[in-house]
Amino acid sequence: MHTILKSKSPVIGLCGHCGCGHAHSHNGFTQDDSAGFAVVASILKQAMPLDTAIRDISSSPDGKIKIVLNCGGAGHAVSAAGFTPFEKDLLKKAVGLDAVLPQALGMKLFGRVYGQGAMETATAVITAASLAVVDGFVRHYSDRAETAIEHLEGSCGISLGTVIDIRDISTAVLLVINASKGGLGPVEDLEGNSASGPKADLMKNLGLFELPTLVVESKAYVPYLSDDLTGSDSVFMIRANEEYDNVIVAESIQEAAKKLDEKAIYDIKAYPRHTNALKNACTILGDKIIELGQKLKEVESSVDKVILAAQLNQIARSDFGGVSFMSNRLNDIVGGAGIIPGTSAVLSMVVTGEYINEWIIPVLTVDDVSRYVSLTCKSLGILDHRKDEALTALNRF
Repeated sequence: MHTILKSKSPVIGLCGHCGCGHAHSHNGFTQDDSAGFAVVASILKQAMPLDTAIRDISSSPDGKIKIVLNCGGAGHAVSAAGFTPFEKDLLKKAVGLDAVLPQALGMKLFGRVYGQGAMETATAVITAASLAVVDGFVRHYSDRAETAIEHLEGSCGISLGTVIDIRDISTAVLLVINASKGGLGPVEDLEGNSASGPKADLMKNLGLFELPTLVVESKAYVPYLSDDLTGSDSVFMIRANEEYDNVIVAESIQEAAKKLDEKAIYDIKAYPRHTNALKNACTILGDKIIELGQKLKEVESSVDKVILAAQLNQIARSDFGGVSFMSNRLNDIVGGAGIIPGTSAVLSMVVTGEYINEWIIPVLTVDDVSRYVSLTCKSLGILDHRKDEALTALNRF
């Protein structure tokens, strides 16, 4: 059982986020980007008990949606597309489901999730559900947790921070929601432990700038990895860059995986920095869009125009997510997971080719969360024993 600490200073950090609508990226990458949020919220619930089942959900034709949990937490969001009466009926299926798994909720209600303004209704549901969870913690534990509203224009996300004792280890915990108004998503300049504005102030209060931190990320289909995996069981992935990130955190997760007999892919070359990667990706994608526009000027037949429209839609709903989620210059500093150099390593889950052929889009399950929580807590225990090494690695920056 985890207990809340009021006076003990934290010695390590834990962070997880929900990227509302960030289900797709470039090169066929697909994910449930609420995994970090689900795992960290579940760990918080062991210290701060909360009933996160959905009690009521309502919507209006102008796009407003409200989700209320059994604990009283409420989340509000807006779909730029509005809600039809049929979608309002679909929302009723949400009652009784757990808002701790926000993207799974969107999948269950609408069958699939797209961001980038391609499917505003599902993204608005994800946003409202995750905000309701944070609101529940605030309502019941306002004296033990702080929040920071995202200050970025067009965003409606929030971060919640607290310090809890995880297996007798004083841990600064950051629960992050990255969301944009209208259910457009994703906008994730403040994912991971990336810091600016009110979130930076919150992190400073928690001491997170000086703490080795485990960042929990998504359950994802990664083509160049997933297609080589057999069976249907997902495996964990540990990512860090040996030049820019905290290798001791990564090694602690790797050791924990071995002790728990969890298969884990270890990538020490992930998240290269200062490569203009996102800017270059924007240029490549922009050229594709220009090419389609040029073709549209020349085609005559309806069939050709429909094919062009489908190709443009594919780019917008999928590939565009790989460049729109973060600002270019920021990506060069914090990488794709939004991690401050020297502080962190990332734990995520990779699905197999067989899995993606059936599910199309990864969906986080209760069993996944249980595995994640076990590995996360075990990793923090090992990291606690190596915190001096991790601090030395952090202080290089």
